[in-house]
Amino acid sequence: MSTPTYTLDVLRLATGDDYSRGGLSTQHDRLTLVGWTTGSGRFVCDVPGGIERAEEKIAAPVILSVTEAFRRRRAAIFPAEWNPTRGWTANTGVWWMAGGNFAVPGNGNVRRLIEELLERPHDGAVSIHDRRED
Repeated sequence: MSTPTYTLDVLRLATGDDYSRGGLSTQHDRLTLVGWTTGSGRFVCDVPGGIERAEEKIAAPVILSVTEAFRRRRAAIFPAEWNPTRGWTANTGVWWMAGGNFAVPGNGNVRRLIEELLERPHDGAVSIHDRRED
């Protein structure tokens, strides 16, 4: 089995400070977008037209999550995990928050997906929520 994927570049603070407390975006310069979801993150959809990769070979997997708050849709990137029986899921057993880093899609297909899900234009940078709060 394989998953369609896209590569996202990580943007960090110029000062080098790490507010993600060792999150995924601190460990990798590029993240691999494996799917998208709305709401709870329980059902993850494939990203259309991505490069097919075997799940066990995907490094730094993340999911694009779109939620609604204060009558406006917002996009964020969350760490993902592979489960052979359920597929890709957002790591929902943990409270994640923004750690100060951003992901930038290098592909227009990802930007179009984000704009379609948000139902408005988007500048391209998406907040990475990989700061773990236990």
